[in-house]
Amino acid sequence: NIETKLSVMLPRGRVYELTITSANGNISTQEINATVAELSTLNGKIRVNALTAQRATLNTANGTISGQIAASEATASTANGSIEFIMGSVTGRYELTTFNGSIELDVPDDPQIGYSISAQSLTSRVRVQVPNVVFRQQERRRVEGETSNFQSAATKITIKANTTNGSIEVR
Repeated sequence: NIETKLSVMLPRGRVYELTITSANGNISTQEINATVAELSTLNGKIRVNALTAQRATLNTANGTISGQIAASEATASTANGSIEFIMGSVTGRYELTTFNGSIELDVPDDPQIGYSISAQSLTSRVRVQVPNVVFRQQERRRVEGETSNFQSAATKITIKANTTNGSIEVR
């Protein structure tokens, strides 16, 4: 059994184009500012601590994706694992997908931010606990709506979250 751990230290205060790929290992980043961040592993977790990016793509087949993220455009997908994010206060679009796992999002509690949320689970509950959401659709397994200030907000966050076997919570 061979194990390899690789640590790369990058100077702070710079903006990077970051691509990390692993077949059978976890990926962890800390305090990265990137134009593009592409993190991909087949069998492992992805953990981002303070990732700021114009575009972030996080993919794993078997593992959890978690951490703190602020992105103009972000996609996170896993087949067998949950997605858990603390989201930053920047305008952005987030597309989050898992097959076997839950999705939990902690969004900024700031009345200046507008949210548009579309979330669906085929088997479990979807809960959106964001103030001032006007729901177009609100069912046990599907929620669509936006905050009353979405159209006029200076900062707009759009969230699309889908899971087959798991719950979704946006709070």
